Amino acid sequence: RFVDPVTGDFLSDDIQLSDEVFDTSFGSFGINDTGLALQLLNSDSGETLGYVGVDNPVMSWVSVNYETGVLTAQPSQANVGSYELPLSISDPDGAISLETITIEVINVNDAPAAIQISDQSSVQDSSHTINVSSYFSDEDLNLPNSTETVTFSVSGLPGNYVIDSATGEISGTSTNDDVGDHVVTVTATDVAGEAVSSSFTLTINNVNDAPTVTTIADASANQDAAHSFDVWSYFSDIDLAVDPNESLTYVASGLPGNYVIDGSTGAISGTSTNDDVGDHRVTVTATDKAGEEVSSSFTLSIINVNDVP
Repeated sequence: RFVDPVTGDFLSDDIQLSDEVFDTSFGSFGINDTGLALQLLNSDSGETLGYVGVDNPVMSWVSVNYETGVLTAQPSQANVGSYELPLSISDPDGAISLETITIEVINVNDAPAAIQISDQSSVQDSSHTINVSSYFSDEDLNLPNSTETVTFSVSGLPGNYVIDSATGEISGTSTNDDVGDHVVTVTATDVAGEAVSSSFTLTINNVNDAPTVTTIADASANQDAAHSFDVWSYFSDIDLAVDPNESLTYVASGLPGNYVIDGSTGAISGTSTNDDVGDHRVTVTATDKAGEEVSSSFTLSIINVNDVP
């Protein structure tokens, strides 16, 4: 029988032999790649059997202590498979038997591994793909006839970005709302449920968007009365939400008399005179930092107030 040399426990429940020692061949037994040390005993007398003449250079991960009869195996992932180990075995009376043991090195699941994913960047409104599979590995994928697979999942992606769970390819088209830095975490999970994660920063760089405008409502004021109103609320620029350096500058044409517009705030103000009475077609233009502009026009009516003759 094989005996654990540390505990002295018989391993027959775990390692099946085809027959007793010295009767026929030992048959085969399996060990995993965490290692195993065994001792061979005569199943009838309980005496330790000695090993002699072991010579199998292919199985360099197997060693035998000829004095104690302890066979030690410490295979690695690369040694997974079936091996035949020839042994010459002697008992204390000098009886020798030539036997062959078939050792099956059984794979133990190895968790996937990951290295740091490089930071990535793209520009707003452009189609973008990243394949992160090369940053992950799993030794079990390299085994002959391997059934191992790795499934990818992700968190922190902007907008409509998605990941292909089978290939690890991330793809999407960003919008203005996605501009900025996004910390993305990718997790690879093997068939056994063991997982590993790696994070990176995905930066979406802004592309200038022209300002937009709705129709400015017509306005009116009485002659000789101070008058002010804002037109900035009719203009918008989505870059104002993502670019702290963005701003709009306002100019106006067609204003009556001493009416003026504040170039920063879009506030129009003035006090009309009798000469300003009537309708005035005013055009306001908003220009962004990149020089893109938009305009809208409205009618400003100055209403006559009777003047004493």
